[in-house]
Amino acid sequence: MIKTRDPETLLTMVIPTKDRSGFLERLLFYFYSVGFEHKIIIADSSKEDHRVHNAGTVQKVSSKLNILHISYDENIEPKEKIDNALSHVQSPYVVFGADDDFFVPKTLGSAVDFLNNNPDYSTVCGESLAFYLDTQTSHGKIKSLSEYPRTSIEDTDVQYRLIKHLSSYTPTWYSVHRTNQFMTYWDHLKTQNWDVRFFELLLSCLSIIDGKSKKLDSLYMVSQGNTRKSYVSLDSCLDWISDPEWERQYTIFSQTLCEYLILKANIDMNIAKNTVNRAFLLYISPILSDEYKNEIKKYWETPTNKFSLLVNLPIKTLFQHFVARSGLNILLNKIHIYKLNRKSPQVYSDLHPIIKAIECETNI
Repeated sequence: MIKTRDPETLLTMVIPTKDRSGFLERLLFYFYSVGFEHKIIIADSSKEDHRVHNAGTVQKVSSKLNILHISYDENIEPKEKIDNALSHVQSPYVVFGADDDFFVPKTLGSAVDFLNNNPDYSTVCGESLAFYLDTQTSHGKIKSLSEYPRTSIEDTDVQYRLIKHLSSYTPTWYSVHRTNQFMTYWDHLKTQNWDVRFFELLLSCLSIIDGKSKKLDSLYMVSQGNTRKSYVSLDSCLDWISDPEWERQYTIFSQTLCEYLILKANIDMNIAKNTVNRAFLLYISPILSDEYKNEIKKYWETPTNKFSLLVNLPIKTLFQHFVARSGLNILLNKIHIYKLNRKSPQVYSDLHPIIKAIECETNI
């Protein structure tokens, strides 16, 4: 039997924000324009000027949007803020968003429908794009738009799901989750002082062990890159694993995943440890390899090697440098969007109001 849904009561979106009132306004005006029908919780730890601006924005859109705007002390720890925001979630499904992430409402609805009718799945997302502006502010011309890779993991073998997930890793943090499962993951996250990488990894891995993950074919979210986020940026992977705290955190991370694997896959501790270690090796190896390549590139870009680098660079790379410096990337991106419209009119139809919200400042 296909279950029906009441959008407002089935899904809640939690959006943490801090001192980014322009980005939050842009997002909420977009949600207003497309008729976002799900519950929104704004977890706001901004300074007073941004908080007042955010409150005014919420008031402007409250006639159409169901929003709970919660203000916190500006010095509150992010985990404490998120923990409190989650205590206000009463819906069976939850999704996290950032203040510079645009979600397509009907795809969120499709994700809820899918989870409602497929109990062996724990998360659902969809096609995702990343964009960069010609400015660090909330509005400007889009200079690049590219696919953000996501994939379905629908294997019944729990161990293989984890290995497959970490061998081609994309986080599930911004996927639609079952609230009861997410709260279980959150209990593990809030009881330890995790760094940013382990924090994200643990939640993603637990959700993959708990159930299958589905990527829908429709546009799901469009995220802005290269903006000043309100959370801590990642260190290099080498710095990460060299940190004195790393071994302690990895031990707890591995132990937690092993306990889940034993429960879900009915295996013993030795097999579970081997699975976690293999999966983690597949996760970390390509990251370290990329960092090595970047270091080699930096060496060749030193003053004594610049001429040699120029002579030996492939034509394609030289062209990319020229495009970036000349501003042609904005024109080429418009051509890319035009081709996307020709190839997939439905994706473009969902993307168009997002582009309008980004490139054209609007008022309500």
